[in-house]
Amino acid sequence: MMTRAALGGIWVYKTWLSPHKGYRCAYARVRGGPGCSGFAKQAIKQHGLRGAWSLIIARLQFCRDAAMSLNNPDPADEANRTQRKKRWYDQCYCGGCDIPFCGGGGKSWGGDCTPDCSPSCL
Repeated sequence: MMTRAALGGIWVYKTWLSPHKGYRCAYARVRGGPGCSGFAKQAIKQHGLRGAWSLIIARLQFCRDAAMSLNNPDPADEANRTQRKKRWYDQCYCGGCDIPFCGGGGKSWGGDCTPDCSPSCL
């Protein structure tokens, strides 16, 4: 009876609460696979409520740790992410006339193909 009640509670959560919370399970976001509620549902079906309880508690602790890592990213990862966000057109080009623009960020060359290598561009 308790197993059915637990599965019913998971169904209510997945049907009525989860779609409105606006974010995905942190563990599933970091590691992939089902979210914590999906994991709990499968664990209860396979092991019963009593057998799945320790598995569910461990998974929720891992999920909490994953959420902490998402909220406090590693500085090295943050630097890599910032570097990837830079686009080619935001860079300064200080080369010759083989590229049809001599400045970055929407600047155009005036026909004399003078590269824009001013200190503000670098």
